[in-house]
Amino acid sequence: MSSKMFAVVLALAVAAGVWHVNVAEAQFVTDGLVSYWPLNSSDIDGTTAKDVWGSSDGIIEGDPQVVAGKIGEALEFDGADDYINCGADASLNLTDALTIEVWIKPATAGEGGANVGPVCKAQSGVDPWSWQLRYNAPGGFMGFQFNGDPEGSTWVSVQENLSPGEWYHIAGTFDGSDIVCYLNGDEKDRGAISGIQGGDSAFFIAQDGWDNMFNGVVDEVRIYSRALSEAEVQQNYAAEPATVQPAGKLTGTWGSIKSAW
Repeated sequence: MSSKMFAVVLALAVAAGVWHVNVAEAQFVTDGLVSYWPLNSSDIDGTTAKDVWGSSDGIIEGDPQVVAGKIGEALEFDGADDYINCGADASLNLTDALTIEVWIKPATAGEGGANVGPVCKAQSGVDPWSWQLRYNAPGGFMGFQFNGDPEGSTWVSVQENLSPGEWYHIAGTFDGSDIVCYLNGDEKDRGAISGIQGGDSAFFIAQDGWDNMFNGVVDEVRIYSRALSEAEVQQNYAAEPATVQPAGKLTGTWGSIKSAW
């Protein structure tokens, strides 16, 4: 769905009284969007964290807490046994091009410690794994470790230590040849691979796939089936999406609207 089409859908929903929306000036990119987990309380149903765009609802393990997010609300993970398993739907098995995007607020310094990550498509005992965003890239930083095909493990990182208690927007892109890591809208590191290993690994939020849990807050997790440009990454970094107050249940309403397209 294009950004223009999204705006039309949103306007129709408001006119019909389905949503009450305070539209901000900026809007995140929707072209190529596969899955989107806002992690607001309105998008959580019991132990299910809704994928409000795609088909990969997550199962919440442990007891992460709803807290103030970078945008709206978010989930705070304790670093012990809190995480979300979003499954291994084929839509997430992206090997030719992708973008991974997330807002995080680490509670502790992770550089030099366990290989903890806020998002990954990797799973212990399931081969091959595809990628991780985790600490301890070369230099000790947080970065994306891609399981290149055929190159093997290749890193791009944020190139600096992350301060506990601060919000960071991190994005990783792959366009079929180049991998790029962005921090707060700025390109920080790049490399080259030919493709990404695909497989049946699950997509996890708040762990690295090997049961090392992230300690901190995670918000606005999105996956695209293409590489966003630097300008698009910067747009998402600056975006304040429309504040949505659903008249009914957000996920059900959004699902019915999407099905019309």
